[in-house]
Amino acid sequence: MRNTSILDDREAMGGLDAGGMLRILWTYPEQFEEGRRLAADFDPRLDLKAILRDLDEVLLLGTGGGSAAAGQLLAAYLFGELRLPFIVHQGYNVPRFVDDRTLVFAITHSGQTEETLSAYQQAVDRRARVVAVTSGGRLKEWCRREGTPLLEVPGGLMPRVALGYLMVPILTILDRLGLIGPKGRQIQEAVEVMAAMRSAIGPDAPTPANEAKQIAIKLVGKIPVVYGRSEFSEAVAARAKRQFAENAKLPALANAVPALHHDEIVGWDAAPEVTRSFGLILLRDADETDKNRRRMEVTRSVLEPRAGSFSEVWARGEGRLARLMSLVYLLDYVSVYLALALGRDPTPVQIIDLFKREMSGK
Repeated sequence: MRNTSILDDREAMGGLDAGGMLRILWTYPEQFEEGRRLAADFDPRLDLKAILRDLDEVLLLGTGGGSAAAGQLLAAYLFGELRLPFIVHQGYNVPRFVDDRTLVFAITHSGQTEETLSAYQQAVDRRARVVAVTSGGRLKEWCRREGTPLLEVPGGLMPRVALGYLMVPILTILDRLGLIGPKGRQIQEAVEVMAAMRSAIGPDAPTPANEAKQIAIKLVGKIPVVYGRSEFSEAVAARAKRQFAENAKLPALANAVPALHHDEIVGWDAAPEVTRSFGLILLRDADETDKNRRRMEVTRSVLEPRAGSFSEVWARGEGRLARLMSLVYLLDYVSVYLALALGRDPTPVQIIDLFKREMSGK
């Protein structure tokens, strides 16, 4: 069922959105504030002098649109500042380099993610400097048993909409360890930008004045393709791909300029009946270099005529974190509106539940 008019019917949207995804999106600014408050007094119990003297890398263990996406967004945010490699790992086994010179963040909102639990135990066994962030589950139990520093965050949310409880604590801990500069103002600006945006893209804003609803309508009947920029919005594109999959129950594609110009761009020479099945979203930012700006403009000029629909989204705010989160926030709304326009409840993820049952043998 497709019904784009539902996006201007608050009661109908509420009836279909049984899990309250729109309500959760509205509270993102408060969630980020709460994440900062929770982390403010957290003691990671690590030797700051030793950290600065002999740390080799930062490894984040996490999966999916919550933990792994949070890590990828942080890596993009800190690209020009963090002097150590920041690696996001989603598998069962930690890389061979992990040892007592590795700072490991074990992140699972539920505390039950089997890949993260397996990798966490290996990191502990190798005497890595481990800090955990979770709402409970087995990870909480194991941290208490082994004395691992644990920041406990509120539960009850789908991990993909718990970014404020996953990103902000890690950022705050890195700040407190002296690995990055103070981030209080940047976090506050991100909160303010999202708070200012929500009245314009939230459910009560009518479609003619609502950018998120307009993009969602363009995507009805299309496969979303999101292109960002390497070293910045590439992580947003990857996050959006996950959100379209989980919220709208649609496969989606993501890539970044300039990398896609060396291979994927050739796929757009397919027959028009193929390329017109794609709804292209191009992520733009005022901080683009001249070369990247030119590449973005050429990307638009070449691909817009080939795509079934085209949307160009510009980041808002001054600071790097605010600009990053403004794109995430807008596209999260787009994915939920697309789900509703397609007659789908954004919250359930039945096929993931199926995989979990199959893996457990139940």
